[in-house]
Amino acid sequence: MKKLLPSIVLCCFVLSSCEKAKEIANKTRATVEDQIAKQTSGSDDVATDSELQKLVDQTPEGVIFRKDLPLPSQFEVKITRRSEVSNRAIFRSAIESNSSVTKGTLLHVSKLERSGDQVRYTLEQSTFAEPVIEGSDESKTPAPKILEPPSKPSIFQKTGTTWKAETTEGFRAITLAKQLSPVFDVLLVDNAVSPRPMWFPKARVKIGQEFNLNDEALPMLIAGNAKGNLKVKLKSIETVKGHPCGVFEITGDYSRKKIPDFSGALTSEDVTIQAGQIWLSLIYPLILKEELDVIQSTQMDRQSGVDSRTQGAAKVSVVREWKKTAP
Repeated sequence: MKKLLPSIVLCCFVLSSCEKAKEIANKTRATVEDQIAKQTSGSDDVATDSELQKLVDQTPEGVIFRKDLPLPSQFEVKITRRSEVSNRAIFRSAIESNSSVTKGTLLHVSKLERSGDQVRYTLEQSTFAEPVIEGSDESKTPAPKILEPPSKPSIFQKTGTTWKAETTEGFRAITLAKQLSPVFDVLLVDNAVSPRPMWFPKARVKIGQEFNLNDEALPMLIAGNAKGNLKVKLKSIETVKGHPCGVFEITGDYSRKKIPDFSGALTSEDVTIQAGQIWLSLIYPLILKEELDVIQSTQMDRQSGVDSRTQGAAKVSVVREWKKTAP
């Protein structure tokens, strides 16, 4: 991996400068910060967090995606995942098999709260809504179907290098918490609760800079055991709920196996990103937002014994609203 990064990543960050850029760079830091603040646009109509903005390392020669700062001891992340899907699904259990065509919008809202070595996970909403037919009576549109009811918090405590479930109410909650414990680190990385193990080298990136990531470098963007090739290009500097981020255009293909989710299912997938954008924090190694048009094939193994295979297209939006909380 260490040998791979210089060839794949570092070469993409070699930046050139001109005399004009050098002259601008010699201005006072206050002037530069003022210029940066004017350039930063908020994509979510929320003012940039002034304390986070002070931690941004940006000059006219580019921006550094920092990885030197520890995460705060206490913070929370609200994750809103919306997927507009159009696919064919096959469901199998020990006694039957059936197939269906699915079109509609999946909505999943959850919250993760971290305090040191303790994490609380709460499911707030999990629904499926059928598409609204143009010109139809919207008042007769079926209400969204509840896929999972809201849950009480599941609590996990880290002891050494292992996450263990603490006492949780209800048999199902206790069973699920124990199932998640061995894969909890992957879940935390994927949901911006733990920093990504691989991030950018300490080199400035300019707007328009592009590079390729493949195989061993994919953990920068895709959690788990992913393989494939992604092409990304820094488009702009924006915010996600006040958090300064670099926005990258992204295309490419990847596959990964047995990726966990908080329902206890393990999913293997092959994904083609036809077009999309991702918002990467400028402060910590975290991905805070994704908007992707994808074609995907998935195989999901559920603890209930019902397995499913799907194939089709989706428009995926994920927002991770990340904020520090008081101790």
